[in-house]
Amino acid sequence: MKILPFISYQTQQLGIQPQQRSYNAISYNKTLSCDKFEYSNSTTTPITPTISFQSNVSNGQFLRKLSGIHDPYSGVVILNNKEMNQAYQDLSKLTTGRERITYLNQYEDSMLPVEKAVFNICKSEINYNKHLSLQQILTKKQPKALKNLIKEQRTVFNEIVEQIPTLSEENQHKVNSAISNAKELILLPHEDKNHFKKTRFMDELVRISQDKILRRIDENISQLPEEEQTNAKERLYETERILLNNPHNINVKGKTPLERVKELQVEFAPETLNEPNEIEPLIEIASKLPTSKDSINAYIVETYSKDDKTIAKRFISESLGTIEHIVPDSKGGANEAYNFLFVTKSRNEERGNMPMEHFLRKYPNIPNHCQTYINDMVKAGYSSKLRGHEWYPYVIKETMRDEIGANVAIRDYRMSPQKVFKSFPQHLKERYPKFEKYFTNSQ
Repeated sequence: MKILPFISYQTQQLGIQPQQRSYNAISYNKTLSCDKFEYSNSTTTPITPTISFQSNVSNGQFLRKLSGIHDPYSGVVILNNKEMNQAYQDLSKLTTGRERITYLNQYEDSMLPVEKAVFNICKSEINYNKHLSLQQILTKKQPKALKNLIKEQRTVFNEIVEQIPTLSEENQHKVNSAISNAKELILLPHEDKNHFKKTRFMDELVRISQDKILRRIDENISQLPEEEQTNAKERLYETERILLNNPHNINVKGKTPLERVKELQVEFAPETLNEPNEIEPLIEIASKLPTSKDSINAYIVETYSKDDKTIAKRFISESLGTIEHIVPDSKGGANEAYNFLFVTKSRNEERGNMPMEHFLRKYPNIPNHCQTYINDMVKAGYSSKLRGHEWYPYVIKETMRDEIGANVAIRDYRMSPQKVFKSFPQHLKERYPKFEKYFTNSQ
């Protein structure tokens, strides 16, 4: 069986295009493991987000209604769906940049670091000239931001290039080709929908990293009895197709492309499991490429051409509350409240299926934010906002310790443990024997 060629940017331009995003309409994709979002590219999309929740987080619905909760991953104040709807409606009634900035002052605590920085740039410019629109401000900043962004990107690419001589000859050619394509796309006008994106480049590196593994799987399958080969090769072809046409870290029918490769690897080429993969260090370097989530320059370049309504909404849209699996369900994480955190859309999407230890390296303050999150949940519990889930702070505290390494404390809970655990689900009691004394007394 011939291994499929890895996708090129030219192939993407011909037929595999990422969905163009608009921040007007938000909907949850029910096929994915955690809250993910699909954006309509229609300019006539209604202002109010249309959200449908997926069934595999239904046990976390009680979290979605909470207000004033600090994101355990970033520390900002999360906006629930009702609050976001109201803000969008209010912003739509405003007509000037000054009015929108004045209105958004009340949401500064809900803005993620990059959004807050750009918001303050706009605020400063409007204080100087009240007649400026948000688009005019960002358009003025765009040339310098683009220049700085390209400089940031090239710094990372140069770091990758330094590692290329350590690769096999075959991989040297593939990585050089990927970098050349990426650098060409960086110089395209931002309006061109095929402009460079970090995720595309990383996807290509991931596909390169899997080439040798897929070849070995194919070779081993060819040694199987003929009656077993057909089904195995069909599975291999399907896995290659999914890897070729989808982001490597996004679930497709419940599994990421990489998880599908790993399954075949375990079954048909277990000897490769402990072999070093020479592309992985390059993928780690590429993860430092700037995006609008962590670079002010990237943010300005991405948003400067948007209209004022869209720019204003973007300051807060990434802080919409979503349900996060601490242990992704694709990795065996339970669809239970003890595995759920209420987090911002931005951090939820950014983490994806990333191992928590990698996420912690990027955001080392997460354990501190987790304590604030627990404090918020305790307050919600004794003020009757966790009705029927008053036990949640206790069980999520355990998960935070085991999975995040955050040793948080429950303080000033104005309810006795017996009362807290009165509504604890029967099917979870075996999982938490340490709380058994409270179960007995709560009956």
